[in-house]
Amino acid sequence: YEVRYSNEDFETAFDRSMIAFSAAKNSRDKFVVFYNDAMEENLVWEQFVEDHFQEAIEKHEFKVYYQAKVSALTGKVSGAEALVRWIRSDGSVVFPGKFIPVLENNGMIAELDRYMFQEVVKHQKAWLDQGIPIVPVSVNLSRVQLAEQNFFERYKKMLEQSSLPSKYVSLEFTESAMFDNEEILRDTVDQIHDAGMKVLIDDFGVGFSSMMTLKTIPADIMKVDKCFVDSIGDERGNKIIIGLIEFAVSLGMSVTAEGVEDEHQYLFLKEHNCNDIQGYYFARPIPAEEYCEKFLKTA
Repeated sequence: YEVRYSNEDFETAFDRSMIAFSAAKNSRDKFVVFYNDAMEENLVWEQFVEDHFQEAIEKHEFKVYYQAKVSALTGKVSGAEALVRWIRSDGSVVFPGKFIPVLENNGMIAELDRYMFQEVVKHQKAWLDQGIPIVPVSVNLSRVQLAEQNFFERYKKMLEQSSLPSKYVSLEFTESAMFDNEEILRDTVDQIHDAGMKVLIDDFGVGFSSMMTLKTIPADIMKVDKCFVDSIGDERGNKIIIGLIEFAVSLGMSVTAEGVEDEHQYLFLKEHNCNDIQGYYFARPIPAEEYCEKFLKTA
């Protein structure tokens, strides 16, 4: 074995060993971790996000981007998903993959969830008041939110104060956001339905208990994950996605296919009775003003 010596002082070496120890402790499959510079860079970034999150909320640096969904049958806009972008004061754009995991780890994601819902409600109400024909928009919920038994009361209050009809906003969560307390989950979904809102299951099929999820959660819309859409053209892949659509329909659910990027995928989904299409083939996520001009005012 080659033995390498370092000229680092003890304090630096100790700090770095603790960084590696923390990485090993937080990993599910790694018992030995060696320090590298990326670990320290990640820690610096995490600290930056934590230090600047509240200021970014107050300054409205988190912006809603809308990705339109279209009817597979007509090609017309049928809804949209609200996605977040962090536009910093210097104009730089931070994508969700950079800050969402940090906020999920420190619990701040719940505040961002509520902020996004409030922003979407404001946009929808303003467009409606202007006489613009709006369509339902789904807003994502994190696991942190779902674990709070009475979290929906805040959402319901925001909606009531806005006077926006509940049919114009829905709540979307991934199967990975589920947890073991079926009673809380079912009660939450019942509250959402009682308020006149729909529930979407995102990324369906990528978890280990997808079928059991629908036994517990009477969702209204199944969003078929992009990995299945990408398999269109493969014989087994075709059978799987057809089966998913038929399964959802048998439960009285609507189906939205995610990640549709070309005409072949779109035509296949249309032929097999998929309800809505979401993906770059029809629309990328765009700022609120552009979404309104391009998809609502031209509807």
